[in-house]
Amino acid sequence: YVVALYGEPDVRIRREVVRYLAAGLEFGVENVLMRALGDVAQVADVAQDAIRSMPADKTTAFLKNALEHKEPSVRRNAVDLLGFMDNEEAAKLVLAVYERDIEADEVRQATRYALRNLKAFLPIAEIIENVASEDKHTRAKSLRLLGVIGEIQALEHLREALSDSDVYIRGTAVMALGELGEPSVIKELKTLEEDPANQRILHLIRHTLKKLDAES
Repeated sequence: YVVALYGEPDVRIRREVVRYLAAGLEFGVENVLMRALGDVAQVADVAQDAIRSMPADKTTAFLKNALEHKEPSVRRNAVDLLGFMDNEEAAKLVLAVYERDIEADEVRQATRYALRNLKAFLPIAEIIENVASEDKHTRAKSLRLLGVIGEIQALEHLREALSDSDVYIRGTAVMALGELGEPSVIKELKTLEEDPANQRILHLIRHTLKKLDAES
């Protein structure tokens, strides 16, 4: 009966349903708890508190399942919770979501914040090593990650990639610098903007310049 009440349109009722069910976490309750994770803030906050109170291994297993939920809001809040778990398993799960070919913008944005929080558990040495890979897609992946996690050596590698012979790599570096939010590269980006060889990535350069100008 209580589970059925979660279908009520009244936010107050849904919140109290989640609060009541979370106290027991009996069989069948986790499905409601997962749906509640993507509900409005008043309900999602109660669900998050319940998830945090689980034993660590159960929390991780629950959030791993939540990352596959059909609702982007559920996946987003699962990523947010993983971002504060401070362990390698959480970092791996968030990284896997970040690397999905297709994902909702709100979820992808959440992964960026979470990866910065979890960078102590990421394979930084491997990411930096892959910047020199002969495979351009592997290089691009590493450059994007450096822009997201803000590793101390990121700026050096991204600056170097701006002069790469491959326009795809240059474009990736431009986007990563936008993620990094480093205004010191504005002059270099304006030089790229004036080069006819960068016509294909001109929209990326201008978007990044606008973003960095706004943040500086």
